Amino acid sequence: RIAPFLERAMARVPSSLEAGAKKLFCGPESFTPDLGPVVGEAPELRNYYVAAGMNSIGILTGGGVGRVLAHNIVHGHADVDMTAMLPARFQPH
Repeated sequence: RIAPFLERAMARVPSSLEAGAKKLFCGPESFTPDLGPVVGEAPELRNYYVAAGMNSIGILTGGGVGRVLAHNIVHGHADVDMTAMLPARFQPH
């Protein structure tokens, strides 16, 4: 899965083709039951915030998720609709 990205990166930095790769590691995926991220305050524990389940886009989405969580922590609410990402969606209704 990483080969196409690695090939494009190496094409941009041709000297990396000569350096080679000693080891490639693909870490565990963090899938949630509904395949969506879990972002927001945990319903069972006040002031405990979660940012998980981003699978392989955690680095890509980290800046935005961090900004939303920071706003939520400082102001007591998110400044965007977080409904689809809230940890409470896994609670019994």
